Amino acid sequence: MEAKPAPISFATMPDGCRGGDLVLVQGGRQALDILTANDAGRVAALFEHSFYIAFDKKWVCLGAGCLPMGPLNVRTSAPDGVVWASCGLHIDEPVLSSSGSLWVGQALEFSVGDVVPWTPPAPPPWTALTVKAGLDGLNRLVVMAADEGLAGFVLGDPARVARNRVTAAARQPIDVLSRAVECAFRELPLKISDTEEAVIDLLGLGPGLTPSGDDFLGGMLIALAILPVPTLRAHLQDVIEGQARQRTNAVSFAHLRAAGSGEGHEALHEIFNSLLGGKMSALPVHVGAINTIGHSSGWDALAGMCVTLRAYLAAQRVAVPIHA
Repeated sequence: MEAKPAPISFATMPDGCRGGDLVLVQGGRQALDILTANDAGRVAALFEHSFYIAFDKKWVCLGAGCLPMGPLNVRTSAPDGVVWASCGLHIDEPVLSSSGSLWVGQALEFSVGDVVPWTPPAPPPWTALTVKAGLDGLNRLVVMAADEGLAGFVLGDPARVARNRVTAAARQPIDVLSRAVECAFRELPLKISDTEEAVIDLLGLGPGLTPSGDDFLGGMLIALAILPVPTLRAHLQDVIEGQARQRTNAVSFAHLRAAGSGEGHEALHEIFNSLLGGKMSALPVHVGAINTIGHSSGWDALAGMCVTLRAYLAAQRVAVPIHA
């Protein structure tokens, strides 16, 4: 084991880093499992208010108390305004986990002992009619989704889908995946090669740290983890696992793997549960939260959820009214 670096006290750091002894406060179950199972990694990605640690091919994101919860995220006791680069962090610095501490680079030591696990909220009781009510309420609330990425597919009316390069490239593979979900619910045979090609076409599609096509697939996987079509979900997971490393970046692939186990950003679970249970009163707040996830990532993932839910209703022969 490498020698532990001497930690730098927050008191000696720039103003944005001050705050006392550092501890891990709350973390996604998958992130905590990764931290427990690995003793050596590196700082793999560094942003102003968060950073990723890579343990071989498994990634964990650390941030301050304002970091949203998700399967790979860990909140720390660092102040919300912390700028990690000012605290001495650099890309590729070593990370060591030993004796109840997480040592990050030459600057930071986090106590691990009392971290609280986070898991997504359980889905509410639901039926086809509650799903219909939820989607109809969302359709009335969202007059026009964001005009970038795949946000337009949140809506059930193709005429209201914003036209851009990403939606043009995604329309056909999304149609194929929607039909695959409907066929799975109706227990009709799937054309496996078509679904594989659709997933491949979406992987890495669009700009950003987590491209729009990846976020869409993540939202679909989270939805399919609740809906009773495990065979289709397993097939999509297998295709993503086999193709994503070559077609998207490591951070996005890590989040796709987490979505494959049914877990994503806390705001996605909140809005999905409201849609499932037909709880329309909460939708305005949840839509506001979705709007804060990345540039268009929240909308892209919500689109994957909504396309999946509409395909489920189509299989049940339940029509969702389109708000004019």
